[in-house]
Amino acid sequence: MADPRLKRLAREAHAYLWAIRPGAASPATRFVVLTPGRAGSQLVADLLNQHSRVLCLGELLSHMWVPTLRSAHIYLRGRMAMSGQPVWGFRLKWLHLIEHQRLDAAGFLHERVQSGWRLIWARRRNLAHQALSYLIAEQRRRWYDREPVTDAERRFTIDPARFRRTLARQARWRDKANAIMKHLPHEEVVYEDDLLLEARHQATADRLFAYLGVAPVAVKARLVKTAPAELSALIANADELREALGGFDDVATF
Repeated sequence: MADPRLKRLAREAHAYLWAIRPGAASPATRFVVLTPGRAGSQLVADLLNQHSRVLCLGELLSHMWVPTLRSAHIYLRGRMAMSGQPVWGFRLKWLHLIEHQRLDAAGFLHERVQSGWRLIWARRRNLAHQALSYLIAEQRRRWYDREPVTDAERRFTIDPARFRRTLARQARWRDKANAIMKHLPHEEVVYEDDLLLEARHQATADRLFAYLGVAPVAVKARLVKTAPAELSALIANADELREALGGFDDVATF
């Protein structure tokens, strides 16, 4: 089995080679889907990718995919050149941008906007639900599903201290994102308003297609929703976790 570190380095080098190829093309429209994680960015990508002119890739700046890059700009130019699609983008967690790639997030995004990129900000209003979604997915060892799940009746016990730490971390990312995005033009997707109900997916996709400059097409989510709207039904120690919310006055509840 190949060394994962060597595979990450190879992906970086391959993109650099594409970036310097004579006549390397750049998509007419470039975009990034910003997310704190567990806020529906995978579903956004799933809907966008149902358009024949759009390609939304995964978390290209994650350490799971590449090392800390020598040049994120050249790497992304190479990834764009590989695609051949007129509308191209990728998903980007704040964690990957700031901690994995050690970039100044405000500066990086401002440069993207100045060069014509479009920003889609996927966020979740209820941080308690966001934290639980992360911790449940971690226990399930699956971050999303394309087939009906076999453990739908399973209940999860969440460590209250871990729950509080996860909430605190997500609140920090939320505050940092708010401070940055208020200065940048973007299209916002709020999970509770735009993605939670399947009946909202087409309107959300139509709005994003218009933002990206392509005609609307019919879409249908190819991901399977694995959690009920009332997440407490999945939590064996829900009352204990509600007590752990003390001091987090602005994260909502479950």
